Amino acid sequence: MMLKIIKGVRFSSFRKFGVVTASVLTLGTIAQAAPLELTMQHMEQPPSRVEAMQVVVDKFNEKFPEYRMKQNVVGWGEAFTRVPAQIEAGVSVDLQQAIPGFFVYVREMGAKGGKASDKRL
Repeated sequence: MMLKIIKGVRFSSFRKFGVVTASVLTLGTIAQAAPLELTMQHMEQPPSRVEAMQVVVDKFNEKFPEYRMKQNVVGWGEAFTRVPAQIEAGVSVDLQQAIPGFFVYVREMGAKGGKASDKRL
């Protein structure tokens, strides 16, 4: 029975079916691509603040599944040396949460690095 059906179908129909199938498979692969990883760095070390930041991270990840954010805690004691070193090495984070004065400090030193996630683009 299947052979009779196949004999009645022209080759161009198979070709169209193949193109449509390949397109659907390609789109499915693109749609399932791994999320872009982002790092949000902050200086809020007390456990209650780290937990509060994690709530923000979790809500962001839920709302934007094409991204996967994680938090990185840097204490204020090392922030003024570590963050500039990250920038100089070209491995700065994607998002930095800090007080305004810290951003002035970083801006004045001159940003030479790019976001870590830029390396995937």
